Amino acid sequence: MGDITLGFGAEIDNFSTQILQNPLVQNLIVSTSGNIMSCGSQLIGTTKVNLELKTGHSTLGWAILLNTDVTNFVSFGKDADSPLGEMKAGEFAFFRISRAQSTLSLKADTLACTIWHTILDD
Repeated sequence: MGDITLGFGAEIDNFSTQILQNPLVQNLIVSTSGNIMSCGSQLIGTTKVNLELKTGHSTLGWAILLNTDVTNFVSFGKDADSPLGEMKAGEFAFFRISRAQSTLSLKADTLACTIWHTILDD
C-alpha cells in the first residue's frame, strides 16, 4: 500500500497554432490499496498472449509498457486481436487497466518483439 507519483510530459513542435497552455504536462499522485507490482520483460509473438503477471494481484491498476523492438509494433488490449492500442517500435504505453480486467493481451505485428512492463495494483 502507498502512493505512486507518475509524471508525463510532451513537447509539441512543428505546429502553426500557438499553444498558450499545455495540458499534456501532468503530475499525478494516486494511492494504491494493493502492494503487488509485476515487472519484467516478455517475448511477444505474432499470436496473442496474455501478459505474464505475478500471482496475488487483487485488482490491476496502472500499466507501463515499452516496446523494445526497432522495427515492429505490438498491439494490446483486452483481446489483442481487437486491440485497444498499439506501440510502434520503441514506443511506450501508460494507462490504467479497467478494474473489470484480470489480464492484458498482447500481439506483435510481423516478428516477435520483447516488451518491458510494470503493472501496479490498483
